[in-house]
Amino acid sequence: MRSALTHARLAGLIVAFAAIGFAVNLVTPVVPSLLLWLPTAASGVVLTLALVHTARSGALAKPTRQFWLRLSVGAAGATFGLMTQGYDVWRHPDVPGSHVTPLMVVGAGLAQLFIVFAMLGLPTSDGRPGDTLRLLLDAGTVMLAVGVFLWHFQTRHLLDGGGSGLIGSLLLTATGVVAVFAVMKVIVVGDRYVDRKALRLLAFGVLVGTLAPSVQPYLQTGHPGVFATMVGNPACFFVATLAAQQQYRAGRSGLRAGEPRRPFSVLPYAAVVAVQGLLLWSAFHSGLSDDLLVVVVAVLVTVLVTARQVTALIENGRLVHRLDHSASHDPLTGLANRSLMQRRLTELLQEQCELPVAIALLDLDGFKQVNDTLGHGTGDRLLVAVARRLAESVREGDVVARLGGDEFVVIMADATADTADAVVRRMIDVLTEPVQVGEHTLPLGASIGIAAAGNGIDAGELLRLADIAMYAAKELPGSAHVHYRDDLDSSRTVPVPA
Repeated sequence: MRSALTHARLAGLIVAFAAIGFAVNLVTPVVPSLLLWLPTAASGVVLTLALVHTARSGALAKPTRQFWLRLSVGAAGATFGLMTQGYDVWRHPDVPGSHVTPLMVVGAGLAQLFIVFAMLGLPTSDGRPGDTLRLLLDAGTVMLAVGVFLWHFQTRHLLDGGGSGLIGSLLLTATGVVAVFAVMKVIVVGDRYVDRKALRLLAFGVLVGTLAPSVQPYLQTGHPGVFATMVGNPACFFVATLAAQQQYRAGRSGLRAGEPRRPFSVLPYAAVVAVQGLLLWSAFHSGLSDDLLVVVVAVLVTVLVTARQVTALIENGRLVHRLDHSASHDPLTGLANRSLMQRRLTELLQEQCELPVAIALLDLDGFKQVNDTLGHGTGDRLLVAVARRLAESVREGDVVARLGGDEFVVIMADATADTADAVVRRMIDVLTEPVQVGEHTLPLGASIGIAAAGNGIDAGELLRLADIAMYAAKELPGSAHVHYRDDLDSSRTVPVPA
C-alpha cells in the first residue's frame, strides 16, 4: 500500500510541476520546451510502475491481474510515443504542426491495442439481449458525440497540416474511439473483477488524454511551442495512477464487489446535450465549414437515444408481463396457480347462466414413490409431462391449474355432466400412457373427482366437493373418476364408479 501511495504522490507532484510550467509559458515563454516535455515521460514511467505493482498483488483475482498488466504495456507504449513527439518538438521548434512522428504512431498504436485488449479481457456477466442492444445504442451515441467534438475542435484543423496532420487526425480519432470504448466498458462490467472507482478513474483519465489536444488550435497561433498535451498527458497519467492505487487498496482490503451493472446510464443523455450545445454554438457562429456535419450528428444522436428509450420501454413491458405471469402461474409447469384458479373459478361462478360450471380435481397415483426412489428432479420432469398432457386434452377455454405437489384442477365452463365425463376420460387416456423421463419409463395413473356448481355455491365449497369425490375415486382400482353425490361424505365410503 505504501508503494501505491508513493506512485500516486509522485505522479501528483509531476502534474503540478507541468501545470505550473505550462501556465508560466502561456504568459511568458521562459521555461525551456524540453523541461515541459519531461513531466510526460516521468509521469508515464511512474504510471507503468504503478500498474505493474498493482498487477503483482496477490490479493487480486487472475483476470484482474491480467487486466492491469496489459494496461501497463499500453502505458509504456504511450509513454514511448509521447517522448518521441516531445523530442521532435525540441529538435524542430520552428516547425509548426502536431509533430506526429512514425515512432509516436507506433507507440500510440501499441497503447490503444493493449487498452482495448485489457478491456475486452474483462469477463462480464451474461445479460439479456435487450441489455446488449441498449449498450450498443449507448456506445454509438457517445461515440458520435465524441467524434463530432474531436472533428470540430481538433481534427479538421490538423488536416491542414498535410501528411503529418492527416496521420495525427487519424491517431486522435482512434484515441477517441478507445476513450468511448473504455467509458462504455465501465458501464457494462460493473465491479465484478475491477474496482468500480478504479474503472471510473481510468475512463476519466483516457478522456482527459483524448480531449486535451482539443484546445491546441487555440494555442498554436499565440503561443508557439506550447502544447496542451504538456499538461494533459501528465494529468491523464496521474488519474490512471490513482486508478491503480484504488485497485490495489480495494484488493488488499479484501473487497469483492459483484453488483450487476446499472440499467441506466447518464452518458448517452449527456452526449445529446453536448451535441445540441455544439449545434447552438455553430448556429451563433454561422459559416463554419462543418455546420452540416454537426446538424447530422445532432439528429443521429437524438435518433439513437430515442431508439434506446423504445427498447427500454419494450423490455420493461416484457418484464412486467413476466412478473404478472409469475404471480399467477406455477413456475414449474407454467399452468395457472392456485390464486389464478380461484379467481377464474369465482368469476365463472358469478357469471354462470344456463349451463353449470364443473371442476375436476386430479391427484396422481404413485407420485410419492417416484420422488422417494428416483429423486425430486425426476418427479419435477414427470409433473411437467403431466401438465403438458392435461393442457392438450381439455377443451379450448378450459383452465388447467396446479394446486401444488401432484394435485391439478381443470375448470370447465358451460359443462354438462356428459361434457365433463368426456373431458375427464380424455385426461385419463393421456395419463395412462407411460412417461419417459431420462432412462426411466414411468407408468401413470390418476384419481379424479368431479363436482358441478349448484345455486349459491362458492369456489371454496366447490373445491371441497371435488376433493371428496377425488378421495372416493382413490378407493377404486386403477385410474378412476367419480362425480360428487350427496351420499358421499367425509367418511369416503366406497362409491359406485361414475
